[in-house]
Amino acid sequence: MTDIDQLIQVDLIAFRERAIEALQKRNPHLFSIANAILSGKKNRLGLEVTTAGKSIGQYTLHLDGLKVSHAEAGKLDPQFQHPLLGTIRLYGIIELAALERALADPKLLEDPLSAISGYLPDITIKFLP
Repeated sequence: MTDIDQLIQVDLIAFRERAIEALQKRNPHLFSIANAILSGKKNRLGLEVTTAGKSIGQYTLHLDGLKVSHAEAGKLDPQFQHPLLGTIRLYGIIELAALERALADPKLLEDPLSAISGYLPDITIKFLP
């Protein structure tokens, strides 16, 4: 397992769990809505990590409701079931430095909704056919 695989498959998943718990505590109504929509659904999101614009890792995050069950390295196979639009194959592209900064930012756990806006310029969303 490479350092980047460790960052995604262990650190990012653990961080996401803590962020979900923080969202549930600070914004229970929003959490309830998201949980009701995604509960019982198996979705996959893609993530591509880059350095200086060059891809250094591709991952498929397997979701069970709001929780990430596991991340698969070396594969970009997103499939998200949207209630109105059907199947959407979206993935995010983020620079390694921005991802490391985000994982070290306590504001993302304290107030995720306001803190996430500072990282949106570092994330590109793309869609697969």
